Amino acid sequence: PTPTQSAAVSTPAPSPTTAPTAPPTQSVSSAAPSPSGSGSGGQHGANAYDAEACQQIALQHAGVSASQAVFTKTELEHDHGQKYYELEFYTASAEFEYKVDTTSGTILEAERKDLGAVNYSLEEAKSIALAHAGLTADQVYFDKAERDEDDGQVYYELEFVAGGHEYEYEIDAATGAILKYEHD
Repeated sequence: PTPTQSAAVSTPAPSPTTAPTAPPTQSVSSAAPSPSGSGSGGQHGANAYDAEACQQIALQHAGVSASQAVFTKTELEHDHGQKYYELEFYTASAEFEYKVDTTSGTILEAERKDLGAVNYSLEEAKSIALAHAGLTADQVYFDKAERDEDDGQVYYELEFVAGGHEYEYEIDAATGAILKYEHD
């Protein structure tokens, strides 16, 4: 099983029970991007921090640069009168989930899940599948091309159609090996 680390980060004080592998706790409020818009950030009901600002807060906390991250979810949520962005992103080595308050920029929840090695990109995985099928990119239509993970193993799940035939592949992201192949 892959280790999952969760940390509620509403208070910046370090906890003596934090596991040594947990990401470092940082005070986000002092280093957070400025609220969007003009005027005071604490207006009632106003979203002082937009989606981009909340993404930057999460990236800074995770210690990840924007160029390393791929966001898969950025959704404005409401829960008991509180507005926050629910963010999900991944890097080559980990997946992250954050909830960032839109009024204060405070991180409400932070989770990091370390992944296995990723040495092949999605585009490289597509090339491997196409070469195996004896096809070129201009001959196919991809129905599905996404990164997935199971028990710490990262792989790409690919589905494409060519000449009336359907192809399904799973390509190991660490080795480039074909884990699964179906053709009908």
